[in-house]
Amino acid sequence: MGKTISVVTGGAQGMGFEVARQLGKLGPVLIGARTASKIEKALEELKKDGIEAYGKTCDVSSLESVQAFAKAAVEVAPVRYAMNVAGIAFDQGNVEEILRINALGTIHFNNTFLPLMENGVMINFASNSGYMYVPDSMDEVKAVWNDPDAPDFLEKCMALIDEDDRFTAYIFAKRFVMHYVMANATRFAKRGNRILSISPGAFQTPMLEGQKMTTMDKIIEGTALKRVGTPYEMARSIINLIDPELGYLTGTDIMIDGGKMAQVMAKQLD
Repeated sequence: MGKTISVVTGGAQGMGFEVARQLGKLGPVLIGARTASKIEKALEELKKDGIEAYGKTCDVSSLESVQAFAKAAVEVAPVRYAMNVAGIAFDQGNVEEILRINALGTIHFNNTFLPLMENGVMINFASNSGYMYVPDSMDEVKAVWNDPDAPDFLEKCMALIDEDDRFTAYIFAKRFVMHYVMANATRFAKRGNRILSISPGAFQTPMLEGQKMTTMDKIIEGTALKRVGTPYEMARSIINLIDPELGYLTGTDIMIDGGKMAQVMAKQLD
């Protein structure tokens, strides 16, 4: 295979930046973020490492923005690896903003990049908290999720959530990402692509540091390993997941959370 490019939304800081750094060792990488100044700073760091790096502002909640981001990528090389790391936490926006970025943004990114990829890997970031979403009627929710390209998809999602319940909006959106990945397994496979979601737990990132709902000590105590993860660990996990030797792995979620959900879901043995 000739020269190809990797793309990373949310690539200017945190896990996205480290993912971009590791992918940059394989070939050129395009990073996207909503803030141009953050992109410029990240590009400086990547280029210091000898990485062929490019940047373009990208707001995944805007289809036009994602399409412009994709255009910038293919002007460099065909796309092989597409990483949708961009997202906001439940305390970083209202219900509509959370759904626009975390759910609708996932649809925009996947629909835009699928036609540009062959024999590649798409990875979307969900969250281990998505497993906490248990609605009264999953059939009602899936009726909405199963038509993600509906013009009123966002409005239908919002109708399922109380207008001020930002946490439910967040776990709803992250559970949708997992569902959407499963629903896309065949569609991506037709072009020789694999598609996965990753559900991180607590990682040492600006997003985690900005949360004020709980203390770091409580977060650490809630993991089996008694620590938070590092962006490097996430990035190396992704490098392993995109390896062609794992070519039978697709259409599923990979939880990387230090045993957080294991402690929630099962009584731990002594």
